[in-house]
Amino acid sequence: MIKTLFDFYYFALNNQPKNDAFTQKEGGRWVSLSSAEFVKKAKQLSTGLIKLGINKGDRAAIISNNRTEWHLTDLAVQQLGIVN
Repeated sequence: MIKTLFDFYYFALNNQPKNDAFTQKEGGRWVSLSSAEFVKKAKQLSTGLIKLGINKGDRAAIISNNRTEWHLTDLAVQQLGIVN
């Protein structure tokens, strides 16, 4: 069941996985990221944040254009309970 936005990504991965969950133009060509790749990268980013000493309750700001990396970062900080 989806209770939060955070839950949506895992729901989509487990119930409707897609090869092109996120698509953006890079260097003049379209590049896609699958649901599985997206969740994997978000987990890796969360791990990196932990290694930097960022923990639940800390605050973070995401300053970015609308792009896949913004969504990855948003999921990573949500997973850790970081306030953004």
